[in-house]
Amino acid sequence: MLAQQGVSQVVVQPYLLGNGKHATLEMEEVLEDIAEAAPTVDVYLADGLGADLRIADLVRDRIAALPEEAARPVDDRPVGVLIVKAGTQTRYDDCIWLKELGIWVEQDLGLDFAVSVAQSHYGDPTMEDAVAQLVNDRNIGSLICVPYVFFPGLILQRNVLGTMRQLQESYPDTPMWVAPPLGVDDRLVAVAGDRVREAQLRL
Repeated sequence: MLAQQGVSQVVVQPYLLGNGKHATLEMEEVLEDIAEAAPTVDVYLADGLGADLRIADLVRDRIAALPEEAARPVDDRPVGVLIVKAGTQTRYDDCIWLKELGIWVEQDLGLDFAVSVAQSHYGDPTMEDAVAQLVNDRNIGSLICVPYVFFPGLILQRNVLGTMRQLQESYPDTPMWVAPPLGVDDRLVAVAGDRVREAQLRL
């Protein structure tokens, strides 16, 4: 459609939170198909949303949406925060950006919080490993899981909430909460716009 309108350059921005297989390998296959279908258009691939301070701020807002007692330390122990993204195999995304996001969120929340990150399935760190680290090494008194996904779909229902139920059984004395997913937010749109502009600068 854009080619028919005379557009000669297009930036494709994967509206995905990371830079795993969907945003890279599979997207490049899509771009090959586009190149065949619209040979007069130069198509460029922007990065996924990745780590951004605006998204760290959004994570904090999702925690604030929970009942007040969820973010209150128990027995003067920190509140654990587990940021969980959809699983990505390490060969596609090392998730260093996710660890960076976790550091930003912990700095933003302050000393009463201990933050760790995990993947919902077939990726490291696992939710089980991240929670064990929070409980055993950081001595948390409660846990808030922040699903780092857009909407309450299959990954949230099956992988994240399913694992949280198992974790609650493993740590019955640790109160656990699940924050709302990221949803629709102007900050996400702003980050996507920046990724497009960054791609334009590489043209």
